Amino acid sequence: MAPILPPHPDDHRCPGPGPDHTRGILPARLPRKRRDLLESGTATRWDLDHRYLTVARGRVLEIPEGAEHPDPADFGGFPGPAVHRARAHAQNHPDGVLAGFAAAPFHGLGPDWSDSAPTLLLADRRKEGAVTSTTAARHPLRPVFRRPPKDLRTVHPDPFLPELTTVDAATCIIQCVDTVLSRRHVWNVLTPTEIPDTDARAVQLLDAFFQCTPVTGADLRTAAHRRIPTATMNRLLALADHGAESPMETSLRLLVHDLLPVGYRWQSQVDLTDVTGGSGDPSRPRAGGTVADLACRPLRIALYYDGGHHDGVRHRGRDQQIDRDLRRTGWQVIRFNRFGVFNIPVVHEEVLDAVARALRTT
Repeated sequence: MAPILPPHPDDHRCPGPGPDHTRGILPARLPRKRRDLLESGTATRWDLDHRYLTVARGRVLEIPEGAEHPDPADFGGFPGPAVHRARAHAQNHPDGVLAGFAAAPFHGLGPDWSDSAPTLLLADRRKEGAVTSTTAARHPLRPVFRRPPKDLRTVHPDPFLPELTTVDAATCIIQCVDTVLSRRHVWNVLTPTEIPDTDARAVQLLDAFFQCTPVTGADLRTAAHRRIPTATMNRLLALADHGAESPMETSLRLLVHDLLPVGYRWQSQVDLTDVTGGSGDPSRPRAGGTVADLACRPLRIALYYDGGHHDGVRHRGRDQQIDRDLRRTGWQVIRFNRFGVFNIPVVHEEVLDAVARALRTT
């Protein structure tokens, strides 16, 4: 399906410490009032039914020419992406503060998890709607209302809708983590048996937010006060990592986190350019430069998660050259693709075999 809003020159890339592909982009186009479009003659009723997407009561978004009308099944039963729904609800309820997964896109989180979650607004009115995603989706055009706490910290992160208000990044993250720990919002997750699926989802969230926001563990511990138990927050932060650039990289790290001997540990995003002979200068890349998703330098083991973009001939050839360069210097390289990583026993076996070989040669 073509994107509802393709990249636009004025689209805003949210700030964060991670690489560009780990930070969400806010689309420049905003929802419009259905009534205004009709009264101005900009659109007919046929246009509104076929060329526009209703994202909230009375609010629509034009679908670009050539793009298909989105299927609600792709968004957990909601009419479209979270960022458009959140903007529309905020326009309809300017007294509300976007919170939780509704606020997450404005802090740079990618669309996958937010798109299937309800729009939560904090406002001084009675409680309305269910925060459990599957229940809220029964009324897909309605936001969920909760009363705000007295010490709520807010920001205005949307350059295209400056009056839009959200909770600050640390509060947003804790609200999202609390939601997944209580199973009010779930998604498929790959996890070893010793880590609960709720913890695995929470760690994926933390990793993603560490990439797209400048929050620290200390910020999150403060924001979690009286909401998430200290022991739980410490456990999750101990499993989290600032280097994971995708949810599947997080899953791979969790799968192998306890497979190293005492005294050794995995590091994320390890630059092995010094090993393969690349230039080390990102502005002048040379064949041979590489960054391992996970690596243990003392044991010279490098792990890679290869997403779908590695299937192309060009990528495969470059990956093979990198593997040869690393093995020539005594490194062991293990690559997992999006299919092989789901075979957990094989993943464990390959990594444990590599560890055993490394220990015999150290």
